[in-house]
Amino acid sequence: MNWTEKQIKNIVHDLSEENAFACRALFQISEIIFTRKVPTLAVTLSKNPMLLINMNFLNKYAITEYHVRAVLMHEFLHVVLLHTEKYSVNTPLINIALDAIINSIIHRRYGDRYSDFFSKFYKWEGLQCLLRPKLEGEHYPEEWDEVHKLIYSGKLAGDDLLELLRYLNAKSNKFSRNLPIFIGNHGRVGSDVSPENKKLLTKVLEGMNGTGIWNNPAFRGVGEDLQHEQRRILKNVQQKWKRRAFDILKKCMTVDDKKKELAPSTIILPMLSESDRRSKSLISWSTIIPLSENEIIKTSNSETTNIYLDVSGSMNEELELLTPLLFSLIKCIKLPLWTFSDQVTEAKFQEGKLVVETTMGTSISCVFDHIRKTKSKKNVIITDGYTENISQEMLKDINLNNLYCLVSSEGSPSMFDSSRIKYYQFDKLK
Repeated sequence: MNWTEKQIKNIVHDLSEENAFACRALFQISEIIFTRKVPTLAVTLSKNPMLLINMNFLNKYAITEYHVRAVLMHEFLHVVLLHTEKYSVNTPLINIALDAIINSIIHRRYGDRYSDFFSKFYKWEGLQCLLRPKLEGEHYPEEWDEVHKLIYSGKLAGDDLLELLRYLNAKSNKFSRNLPIFIGNHGRVGSDVSPENKKLLTKVLEGMNGTGIWNNPAFRGVGEDLQHEQRRILKNVQQKWKRRAFDILKKCMTVDDKKKELAPSTIILPMLSESDRRSKSLISWSTIIPLSENEIIKTSNSETTNIYLDVSGSMNEELELLTPLLFSLIKCIKLPLWTFSDQVTEAKFQEGKLVVETTMGTSISCVFDHIRKTKSKKNVIITDGYTENISQEMLKDINLNNLYCLVSSEGSPSMFDSSRIKYYQFDKLK
């Protein structure tokens, strides 16, 4: 289909008049920009809001006006939800969970004419089957079929689906690497929101209340009927987890003899100290030199450790909580931090958030290769343990005395135990 810019602008205007998903204000304030700088669509809500549209994408995939409407609604639901605000880590699992819920909402609200776009755009095999309604004659594997029914009947919210996908990924670790094209804001485009537009988004959410999208719409400032007791319990559980996790991290920090730092210390000696007023007073009337506090400076060994973070989907929740703990121990850690899925890459932090790229597969052998290559002496691997079996060949020239593995609460430490690698497992979060 060869769409014209005028046709697309008219469709946006119609959606504004219909107030689709309570998004009238968003449609009205956004300047429409046709560009190839985004692969599909994106909305920026900085000082001058813009709706960015790639016409090549629409011309290739959107056959009817209802198809165009569907992708526009999909994009504005992404903007309203601002999933990059909720999750500090952006992964394919999060993207799939978000898109599946959004597509199912559009399907239930507007029917087959709109969701026909998703049926044509996505394959019905593998994970992509969750991103489209099921058509007659299509047969999904039993496990996925049940998940699909829950999504498209509106019985799973976004948080529920994400947890389920994490569980299935940890269980099978066989998710396809042939990921689909994700529609809308799945990167950093549009993540900076002006204060005025944050207020606008809050009003939009108040109009749609978040039902069927998140279990807890209150994280955006609406739905204040969420019970205080539930929030208090969750906060206490997370604080307890953080304290325990911090203690475990500290245990794994090891001494580096090459790095010294000066540390003040106080000792008691039979000599006069100018800073000890009590001893100065005594010497004024006594001939005995009193014991007094004297401050000395001594060298001490600092603690440094290489950190390798597993960025597979099942690690997301704990990585969010671990990130500030690692920053608090930054003086004890060799930089940069490293992440791994099936290769080791340097960890990247943007605005205090860990931003990762992962193939969703997990292989721990790349970590051992990296340790040998860099000749690292002290190392900590933080993982869920769902990787290939560790062979003796992988551990060749690795000093196990200076290697620790920290296993996620839902992870499996069995292969570290069998390989005689020291490990700790984090507490349960729920």
